[in-house]
Amino acid sequence: MGYRSDVVALLYAPKDGFSSLKLFIDEHFPFDKEREGFNLTMFETEDLKGFKMEESDIKWYDSFSSVQKFYAFMEAYKELLHGVPMPWHYEFIRIGEETDDIEVAQNPDCYYLLAISRSIESEV
Repeated sequence: MGYRSDVVALLYAPKDGFSSLKLFIDEHFPFDKEREGFNLTMFETEDLKGFKMEESDIKWYDSFSSVQKFYAFMEAYKELLHGVPMPWHYEFIRIGEETDDIEVAQNPDCYYLLAISRSIESEV
């Protein structure tokens, strides 16, 4: 069975900066969706265009190669945002099984397209 998490990452840019972002994704996205999960879809809002990487109920251990590849990919993405004016943004949320196991990361000027919603459900 193992410990499970839900993971979502958004990588996006204003529409006029999307072509360079798409080129980065095409060249660096480390996962073969057929074998390793991490569903990658494109999304678009009125002003933005980007990619959504998501996986539900995934085993998330730092020792797993898929997790290491994910973090290495995100670090490469973030490296491009430092020192060079890029209109790219990222947001990442991982929610584990434990109530206090939440990991959040984003660049400071992101659009806050991801949020965590907590609720209490009762069967009675």
